[in-house]
This record gives sequence, structure tokens and C-alpha cells, in this order.
Amino acid sequence: DPVRGAFLIQRDGCGGCHHIPGVVGAAGKAAPSLDHLASQPYISGNLPNSPENVMRWIQSPHSILPNTKMPELGIAHAEARDITTYLWSLP
Repeated sequence: DPVRGAFLIQRDGCGGCHHIPGVVGAAGKAAPSLDHLASQPYISGNLPNSPENVMRWIQSPHSILPNTKMPELGIAHAEARDITTYLWSLP
């Protein structure tokens, strides 16, 4: 559910670090902008970009890149799916 995904992005404060179109207050500059995420070849510079990998990254970034600044937020699988669906819907 992309609408729920946008809500979760706002609830979890993702916009404190990321610029995310369509999410109120999501204008962060400390991490990459997430507009056009679906067209990017990699996540975090080394993980091939796919919806499945975005979900993995959202749920457990330190299992993929131990020294990443991305926090472990305790996001459930269904929440990661909705967030990914929202991000994938961005033009």
C-alpha cells in the first residue's frame, strides 16, 4: 500500500536524512535523495537495486553494510513492503 508507505516514511522520520518527494517534511540532505529510486542501479553503492533488496535494506541495513549510518529502526516486513511500494511509485 503506497499510501501507508508514505505514512510510515513520515512516522519513522526518514525525511530527517533523505529527501523524499510527496512526504511532508522529508527534505533531509544527510543521505541520498530517494526520488527516482527505482531507476538507480545500486542501493548504498554496492547492493543491486531491486524491490526485494530495498526491503532488506530498510529492515536491516547493518546486515548489508555494517558501518552504514542508516539506523536499524525495527521496521516489520509488511511495513518495509509498503515503504518500498511507495518509493517504487515515485516518477
